[in-house]
Amino acid sequence: MTVDKRQFISPCCIMIIGTPICTNYAKPELEQLGLQNIQTHYYFNNLSEQSHIDISPCGAR
Repeated sequence: MTVDKRQFISPCCIMIIGTPICTNYAKPELEQLGLQNIQTHYYFNNLSEQSHIDISPCGAR
């Protein structure tokens, strides 16, 4: 079963060089912005293995 990962992406923050950037973008859109190398802390482990982005839900404590 294929899941559209984008439906699981709520507004999230990506850490780039220690600077949190909040975004509504899903990984494909982030990649189009040239952000391929980001460490993802995320609902999808397979997603984080493919990318090196730090993504966590905005407002997460």
